[in-house]
Amino acid sequence: MIIKFLFLIPIFFTTTSRGVQVEVQELVINKIYRSSTNDTLEYIFYFNMTELNLMSEDSLISQNKPLSQDAITSLKITATVEEEMSSPVMFSIRYNYITTSWNLPYSTSPGSNTYEKWLCPLQHEDATREVQISVSTTSILPRTFSLLLEKVENFLVPLNTKTYVDYVSSSAPVFYYIDVADPMDSDKTNILEVKVNSNDDICAVVSVQPFQCPLFEEFGGLNSRPNVTWQTMLKSSAFMINKKDYKAGFFLVLKVIEEEGTCKNLKHIGTNQDPTLAKRLRKSFSFMVTNNISRRQIHNEVIATAALFLGMAFLVCVITLAFRVYRGRGTGERSEIKNFVKQTDVEWINTDSGEREDFPTQHFDADGEEVDSKRNTEANGNAKFVSELAVKTLDKIPMKKAKSMFQSSDMYVWLVLVMGVFYSIPALQLVLNYQEETEETGNQDLCYYNFQCSIPFGTLTDFNHFFSNIGYVGFGVIFLILTKYKSWRYHLQDGCDFVAGQKVNKGIPHHFGIFYAMGFALIFEGILSACYHVCPTQENFQFDTTFMYVMAMIMFVKIFQFRHPDLTANAYKLFFVVAMIMFLEVIGIFFGNDFFWFIALSGYGIGIVMVSFIFYFSHAIDEQDNVKRNIWKLNLKSVFRAFRLVWDAMICKNTKPWKDNFLSSKLILILILQAFNVGFLLWGAIVRPGISSYLLYIFVANLMIYTIFYGSMKIHHKEKITIPPMIYATLAMCFWMPGLYFFSNPPNSFDGTPAQSRNFNKECDILDFYDYHDIWHFLSAAGMFFCFMLLLTLDEGLADVETQSILIF
Repeated sequence: MIIKFLFLIPIFFTTTSRGVQVEVQELVINKIYRSSTNDTLEYIFYFNMTELNLMSEDSLISQNKPLSQDAITSLKITATVEEEMSSPVMFSIRYNYITTSWNLPYSTSPGSNTYEKWLCPLQHEDATREVQISVSTTSILPRTFSLLLEKVENFLVPLNTKTYVDYVSSSAPVFYYIDVADPMDSDKTNILEVKVNSNDDICAVVSVQPFQCPLFEEFGGLNSRPNVTWQTMLKSSAFMINKKDYKAGFFLVLKVIEEEGTCKNLKHIGTNQDPTLAKRLRKSFSFMVTNNISRRQIHNEVIATAALFLGMAFLVCVITLAFRVYRGRGTGERSEIKNFVKQTDVEWINTDSGEREDFPTQHFDADGEEVDSKRNTEANGNAKFVSELAVKTLDKIPMKKAKSMFQSSDMYVWLVLVMGVFYSIPALQLVLNYQEETEETGNQDLCYYNFQCSIPFGTLTDFNHFFSNIGYVGFGVIFLILTKYKSWRYHLQDGCDFVAGQKVNKGIPHHFGIFYAMGFALIFEGILSACYHVCPTQENFQFDTTFMYVMAMIMFVKIFQFRHPDLTANAYKLFFVVAMIMFLEVIGIFFGNDFFWFIALSGYGIGIVMVSFIFYFSHAIDEQDNVKRNIWKLNLKSVFRAFRLVWDAMICKNTKPWKDNFLSSKLILILILQAFNVGFLLWGAIVRPGISSYLLYIFVANLMIYTIFYGSMKIHHKEKITIPPMIYATLAMCFWMPGLYFFSNPPNSFDGTPAQSRNFNKECDILDFYDYHDIWHFLSAAGMFFCFMLLLTLDEGLADVETQSILIF
């Protein structure tokens, strides 16, 4: 007591020189002290913490077994003022060389007359155990206050123990010590999973702080503290920490945030919260820290996933080879004679001279009626059969055609490769920078993970979502191998048969370049989706969708190329369109204002019209110098030609091209595409959804419509469909249908803040390792692969049919 009194003598005499009286009192646990203060009277309360169990950081690190429940204790000081006046009451605590102050009413929660302060239980070796609390005010009138000192119950929380906390507010933050010792961690990783839940939709911040004093409870300064990890939350919070960073254990700090905009996107979500009621915001929590992630579990899941894909690859190879064997047994001289009887208007090539000749036979259309294809073509300038639009494909033509062939097929491969490499490198750099920033600042609000199912491994915070993209890469490689196999067989047979000693073209003219491009695009989809999942955000969501656009576009082009071999858009033109779309996407992400949507939707409308014109006039050909040319392609000439045709029709000057190119099947396709795309256009104008998802929906919907149309036309014209495409179509539907369900139930959301996104987080549903989005990865990768296989085998039933007999549609 004498030491305490001597310590307070300088304060007493200093204050009395200014006419301020200082009163000293000792605090006792569980006893309320009530008094009044003004500008002439201050109070100093003291309490000696020798009665409590305190530990140093070194002593905790040396512990190799869990601590007992009362090994560490803490105190809670509750300060209250009874009246609201203009002059606040200031409270100041000095302990362990640290001074902490606050005013009542609480400055960050106007109208709050109570503040609770938990004392850090860390003991410095050379520091006194005495706690001093000073109370003062500048008010002339007396301000009544009260102090209550209490012992915190269950302050130490061991691993795998669920704890409930009631009535936390911005002026009453709480923290608990988490003992990280685990005697059963021989097979476990050093990763601890912190999960915090609440039934109250009130903004709060959850932080993990090392066993050091002082604790930082204010939201604004958490980024500046080393080894501090934090998240904002509404109803759910979960994140992973490395036990090696917290060898002495750590503090879990919970605090309510009054600024609702921190956790809620008021522009999109809205709120009914009255700001004047902020002082009554109280939130209850439950939390648990676990160490359940084992190395064996991660290894087993990786092996099981790889085995699953190998099994599916084996299944596809068996189907392909079995059909080849079955089909090989059914061919021979008999089928050769049958094909000869059915041949129509045979076109053959003299390999010695390189000249094309005609072998006159009967010609039948798809309805079985005899027609004259030459007369048909010359009469109206429109092609009726695939061979009439396959000049470059069927001819062993001079080198002047080689460049055009390359641009319509093989160039797709190289552009996909160049785009994939130069797009993946900066994408990976960006997301790794995001992850590094997250680790340095501890700000877990930077990335929109599914924190409830985020399995770290190595340097990756979200390894399971990263690894689940292996399906895209694996299936892409398998498709490339199967495409190479089919290309080898096709070139081995040369796509021709010999009839009466002459070479006759059969089947759909093949361009395998686009098939290879599809396989590489699927691989890069997996790579870029993996990059996106390193740190998913609204800004880098385009990494996850870009190659979906590319695959949808080149699949659309491939289906069109089946019946329009020489009308296919050159690769550099198509990828220029892709570049413009990506540019618009970036602008839409950062500047999605009215002007952007006007420009984007206007371009979308022009694109709809141009595609409709290309479909309508896709049969039109021209012949100059005995060389047939397609007059409708994706270029500026087609744009001017379209305007001229529309103008001539409006003034009734020339409607013959419209009549000559009229086909009911084409008109049905155009009307369906127009209806869907106008609907998308109106949806974009009214709702203005996320630009990346909006573009993805447009491309996928148009691809589905065109694929269904193509299959329907094959059935309508009674073309032979072999067993493999039917199997692949069935498998694709079996994967896409459940896949779309999982896609429509994502475990996160970009429509709000990170705290709102965490409300959608879900536990690992599959094998305690994968969630709904991982299943979407697996199912969509398989569904896309089987769609590729469907296109690769769709027209195999026409392999024995003369090219001159295959209709255009």
